Amino acid sequence: MNELHDTYRLLLVVYAVFSPLCFCISLAGSGWYGRLAPGWSRPYALPGRWAWFAGEIISPIALLYGASGRQLDAPFLTTNTYASSGHSADRNAWLASVLLALWLIHYTNRAVIHPLRVPRMSPMPAWTLAAMMIFNVMNGWVNGYWISLYAASTGQALLRAGLAGKLKFAVGLGMFVAGGLVNYYADSHLFQLKRASLKDRPSKEHPGRYRIPYSRLFSLVSCPHYLGEIVEWCGWAVMTSGAPGYLFALATMANLVPRALSIHAWYHRTFSDYPSRRRAIFPWLL
Repeated sequence: MNELHDTYRLLLVVYAVFSPLCFCISLAGSGWYGRLAPGWSRPYALPGRWAWFAGEIISPIALLYGASGRQLDAPFLTTNTYASSGHSADRNAWLASVLLALWLIHYTNRAVIHPLRVPRMSPMPAWTLAAMMIFNVMNGWVNGYWISLYAASTGQALLRAGLAGKLKFAVGLGMFVAGGLVNYYADSHLFQLKRASLKDRPSKEHPGRYRIPYSRLFSLVSCPHYLGEIVEWCGWAVMTSGAPGYLFALATMANLVPRALSIHAWYHRTFSDYPSRRRAIFPWLL
């Protein structure tokens, strides 16, 4: 277990370095996939749906392996933190069960439902898929390992804190659910636009078969789907109050904020009538 915990701590250090590095790389190359991908990347691209599925599905697998407790020679989703104090395993596992369910719901949507819903997915460069899989393995495992070791004690601490602890968990859960719904419905609107634009021929009004989104979620920002995902994982960080959760929230912002800025700039370059008061990702701010 000591060697495994050393690995966990090492990965946290790597993770802490990853976020600012990811932010800088994303600012320089956030157009390496999707609508902003350069033409020279096409020969090295993989089919979009299958690449997306492979890159996302690895995350819940890594989380379940980390949370299983098998590396710790412990039963599934239990720790010894409160075993000696008479608390039941079921009572200790409530937070772990909730966190696992939320993670699996999110990645079932991202890995399976999302690529089936989108009318067309751009090819994904091979190095983008490789980076995606490496990150998701690391992120899934460290969060799963945290659940295996610390979810029981964190859950007990929330219960012992009384109303304040329950309120903190409720806020985090509310952020996670609200962010997930914003992400889902913003994606739905973009998919509707894409289905309609696939029937159009490129024109001055619809260059490159893209349209300006005008739904309520897009009235303030160009990328509410990215904002929703940031809120979602900030909610995860609030619920867990652990290093992997905080690092995941930071990594999400480091990746999606530069991407949103690039898409926002692309909209302004592409559409002369794009709403000038609309921000990139954070309403009224950025």
